[in-house]
Amino acid sequence: MNRRDFIKLAGMAGMTVVSPIALTRSARAEEMNYPGPYYVMINAIGGWDTTYLCDPKGVNNINQAYGQGDIGSIASSPITYAPVGNNQYFFEKYASELLVLNGVDMATTSHATGERYAWTGSLENPEYPTFAALAAAAYAPTLPLSYLSYGGHDATGALLPLTRVSNVSHLRGLADPDHKEGHASKPYHAPRAAEMIRDAVDARHTARQNASHLPTEQTARSALFTARMGARELRWVREHLPTDLPRDNDMKAQALVALAAFKAGLSVSVNLVLNGFDSHAQNDSEQLPKLQLVLDAVDFLLEEAEGMGLRDKIVVVMASDFGRTPTYNPDRGKDHWAIGSVMALGTGIRGNRVIGATDEEQRPFNVNPTTLALEYEGIRLRPEHIHRALRRHAGIADNPIAQRFALKEEDLDIFS
Repeated sequence: MNRRDFIKLAGMAGMTVVSPIALTRSARAEEMNYPGPYYVMINAIGGWDTTYLCDPKGVNNINQAYGQGDIGSIASSPITYAPVGNNQYFFEKYASELLVLNGVDMATTSHATGERYAWTGSLENPEYPTFAALAAAAYAPTLPLSYLSYGGHDATGALLPLTRVSNVSHLRGLADPDHKEGHASKPYHAPRAAEMIRDAVDARHTARQNASHLPTEQTARSALFTARMGARELRWVREHLPTDLPRDNDMKAQALVALAAFKAGLSVSVNLVLNGFDSHAQNDSEQLPKLQLVLDAVDFLLEEAEGMGLRDKIVVVMASDFGRTPTYNPDRGKDHWAIGSVMALGTGIRGNRVIGATDEEQRPFNVNPTTLALEYEGIRLRPEHIHRALRRHAGIADNPIAQRFALKEEDLDIFS
C-alpha cells in the first residue's frame, strides 16, 4: 500500500492533517507499535447541566425532573447521581473506578474560554495545547494519527500533527486507495508493481530531501511526501473496525475509530465530541437525552475496549465548557454558569470518590489542598489543578514539553 493519496483521502474522510517531517518506511514501522496508555477526552460541547448527572440537586427548583428524596446513591460509595435516564445503570456499574470532581470553578461563562480552560488548564493563554496533545507529543509525536479529534478545543501548541475527523463512515472504503472501493480482491496494481512504486517514491523523496538545505524547504518537501504517500495507516485502522458502525449514537462510532487506531498502534489520544449542550431554551428536553448519549458512549467504549484487550490501558476524562444556571429562564432553559463538574476513570485512577461539592444554590465549596476534604478556608478547585494532576498521573509533568506550558496552581493529589 503506497501513501500517495493520504491527504486526498483524509480530506474525503473529513480529516485535516498537519504533517511533521515524514519518516522513512523503516522508521515508521518502528514507531507504529505504541502500546498505551491511551487517553480519551469526552467533550460535551456547550455547557452540560451537572445537576442531571453527577451533582444532583433536588431543591430550590434547580431542576424540574426530580426531588431531593429521589436522588440516587450507591451502597458504600460517596457518589450520588440524578435519577434520570440510564444514570443508575452507569453509576452503579462504574462507581468503583469513577472519580467525580464537583464544584469545579471554570472562571468564565464564555464558550471559547471555557472549552480552552477545560482541556488545557490555561485560562488566559490561547497557545496552550490540550492535555491530549501534550500526552501524544510526549509519548509518540511521530505516529501518523497520534492525536485524533472530532472537534472541540484541540489546540496542539504546534507540538505535533492533528488529525481531525468529521465523518467516520467513509473511513473503511477510503482507507485503501490501491484497491477499488477499498476491496482487497480488486487491486489496481499487481503486488510486485505496487512494491516497485513504493520503492521508487521512497527513493525519490530521500534524494530530494537530502538535496534540500533550508529547514523550510525540508519541511515543505516532507509535507508533500506525506501528501503523496497514501493511506497505509488508515488501512491498519480499518482492519480493527467492525463491519457496521453504530447508527444510534455518533459518539459510539467515534469511539470505535479511536479504539481501532489504538489497537493498530497509531494513536495516543482522542477527542470524542457531542454538541448541543447550550440549552438556553427547553433545558430538560435538550440536556437529558444528550447526557445519556455521552454515558452510553463511554460505557460502549469501555466494553469494546475490554473485548479488544485495551481496557486496562485507557484513561477517560469527561468535561464541558461549564455548567448551567441553578434557575430556569422564561424559555424553560438554563443559561451559562461558571461552576461545573469533571468525571474520570481508567488505568491508575483511584475511583469510588467525590472531590469537591456545591451547595443548595450550586455554588462551590473550597477544598483542603492536602486532604481534599471540604474546607471553608481551602482553595477553589479549578481546571488548572486538574491538569497539573493529569500531567502527574500520565508521568509527563517533568517532561520538557509539558514544562514549556507551565501551570500556576499548586499540585493536588487528585487521581491517586
